[in-house]
Amino acid sequence: MRVVPLSLTNAVGATVQCVRRVHYVFNGRPDTDFGPVEVTIGGQVFLFDGAPDGESLRIAEQAWEDPFSEPLSEENQEFVENSGQWTAFDVSTVGLWAKLIGEPLADVETITNEDGKTTGISLRTTHGGLVRFGVMADELFLDDLVAPD
Repeated sequence: MRVVPLSLTNAVGATVQCVRRVHYVFNGRPDTDFGPVEVTIGGQVFLFDGAPDGESLRIAEQAWEDPFSEPLSEENQEFVENSGQWTAFDVSTVGLWAKLIGEPLADVETITNEDGKTTGISLRTTHGGLVRFGVMADELFLDDLVAPD
């Protein structure tokens, strides 16, 4: 089974255009420690998240879709108020993420565990930028973010 879509490998040379982080929000506060990451490279959207086995990386060639988009049913509204919900945040203009926008993708490298499962990925840009994601305990964590030179 191929973990990294061919379209991501083929995106080497294309520019990073947008990054969205998906965080769980409860009582108006996002938990920014973990959550899926959506990256648009050369017009193609890639969604990085944990796979159903809780330790492998899953990469989808689609944007994140909010299962609780408006209008909410009364039941869903009550659930969101009591339990919170996942929400996407465009971070393309925030901090180090902003420095990756417009950078060409230079390399895609998978990270595997001792069992040979792909548990993470590194995306490098032409001028030294780096984003590294890893799956641990059912969640995707940002392991490293380095701005390009």
